[in-house]
Amino acid sequence: MDLFLGIDAGGTSTRALLTTSTGERAGYGLAGGGNPVAHGVEAALAEITTAVKQALGATDPGRVVNGVIGLAGLGALEDPAVHAAFTRAWADCGLHFPVRGVEDPLLAFVAGTPEPSGHVLLSGTGAVALRVADRRVTEVADGQGWLLGDEGSGFWLGRAAARHTIHHLTTPPTSSTPDMSGNHSARPGANRMGDSPAGQPDAVPTPVDQAAQPAVGSAGDSGGRSGSVGSAGDDPACSGSAVNVGGRVRGSGVVGAEGELARSVVEAVAGPGAALSSRTADLIIIRAQAAPVATLAPLAPLVGQAAEAGDPAAAAIIESAADRLLATLARVRVPGETSPIVLAGGVLMAQGPLRERVRGLCAERWAASVVIPGDTAAAAAWLAAGAHGAHANWLASGS
Repeated sequence: MDLFLGIDAGGTSTRALLTTSTGERAGYGLAGGGNPVAHGVEAALAEITTAVKQALGATDPGRVVNGVIGLAGLGALEDPAVHAAFTRAWADCGLHFPVRGVEDPLLAFVAGTPEPSGHVLLSGTGAVALRVADRRVTEVADGQGWLLGDEGSGFWLGRAAARHTIHHLTTPPTSSTPDMSGNHSARPGANRMGDSPAGQPDAVPTPVDQAAQPAVGSAGDSGGRSGSVGSAGDDPACSGSAVNVGGRVRGSGVVGAEGELARSVVEAVAGPGAALSSRTADLIIIRAQAAPVATLAPLAPLVGQAAEAGDPAAAAIIESAADRLLATLARVRVPGETSPIVLAGGVLMAQGPLRERVRGLCAERWAASVVIPGDTAAAAAWLAAGAHGAHANWLASGS
């Protein structure tokens, strides 16, 4: 009986799935990250080989007639030396068919729908939208990396959370008077709803208690803030306003939802029990500049958690991220299209307010199904089998 091999080689893990011609599981393997760009060719191939050999087990490799690998960093295969290295790894596993790679976002699309055409909106560490036609990527929007783009990505969310936290820890309190519209102005010209530079609503952060902490720029407070992660006005959650509740101005130590995001970021970066102070803000800045992706991207889940807890700053970040992701998708999807939309990547595949907001915005704009992908290694095996047979059978084999 012919067998088919599907591999999803991501930056964190590599999964290999062996199936029959009807999609039944025949073997499975799991290893470390197989992205040659992130880990280097030799290290990535070692993990891919490990996963494939686990999936094969005692099976004769000669029974495997085709395979597909979904690869983060697919462009590396265009390098003749890299392609030759993959071919040698294939042979080491006893496989004799050509190496066939596909972009991992395309694999996510196939894992979400059997339809040949549609769109992928992906938000993981990075963010990208793609048009898929006949299972080929024909248009791409964003995906420009954390420095130049990836708006609405995990990195973008984490950076926004860090910016808010720094602002929260370094803004001295002032008195504020609520106006009749429910907005609060701590000083003339303070941002109100819709006044942010990006055109997004500004949430109201809770500033640091001036009696407990030095004002920004005071002695001992420089901490390398030049070239910092961000400043007020750079992010929808940093309006610089204080909130007057029950006749007093809330400070950073206040118990309540409005300080939830800053508190959780401080604990994540500086550790439990870290002081809510300008010195801690300096520590966040230093760590973010030393290792931007490793420091900021893991903060993304905290934004959704804080938004669910009622933190308005977190809610504003979620709204802005959803708007940015939809704007990216709209660059490759015209009004009136009805083909499916697949939401992919760790950020959008996780349950939470951002995914629900993006789903809602998609439904408002397009009469189309919006789906979450299933197992991507199973999707690769289905492609290896020629994309024939019941799509659901392969996806079930991968679960």
